[in-house]
Amino acid sequence: GLDQLSVLGSADVMDPSSYFTSESVVAHEIYGHVAPYVLNRKVCGDAPSGTLGDNVCSVRRENKIRKEAGMPVRLYY
Repeated sequence: GLDQLSVLGSADVMDPSSYFTSESVVAHEIYGHVAPYVLNRKVCGDAPSGTLGDNVCSVRRENKIRKEAGMPVRLYY
C-alpha cells in the first residue's frame, strides 16, 4: 500500500500524491486484468494490501507499462 513506499535503489522515492495516476490505473485495470483474460482466458487477480508487487500478476503487468512510460514501478499491491 501507500504506507509501504520504498526507495528504488538509488532512484527517487515515489510521492504518494502522484503515485496513482489515470495512466497507472488504466495500465493496471486494462493491461493487468482485461488483456490476460481476453488473450489467454487467464485471470490476473489482485492480492491483499502489502503483497510484494513481484508476487501479483496484475502488478507485474502494470509495472511493464510503468517502465515504458518512465514511471516508478509499483513495489506493493
